[in-house]
Amino acid sequence: TIFRNRPDGVYPAPQTRHDVLMFYSMWNQAVARLVDRLSPDIYHCPDYHQAMVPLYLDRPVPVVAMLHNAEYQGAILTQ
Repeated sequence: TIFRNRPDGVYPAPQTRHDVLMFYSMWNQAVARLVDRLSPDIYHCPDYHQAMVPLYLDRPVPVVAMLHNAEYQGAILTQ
């Protein structure tokens, strides 16, 4: 599956590959489904990798965003 047995580790690389962008899209959708099921009071977005989750949610949830690598800023170039 897309989330298991990844040869490039937890964070797929390089960030510019189309399949990596697809991975994060699927990841955000999966996390959104989990957040919808668990109905938390707040969603903690630990980095840009999960930044799209609130857009996939069925209901509004307050979000706390934290960027721990400000130098990188999640900027990527697509192929």
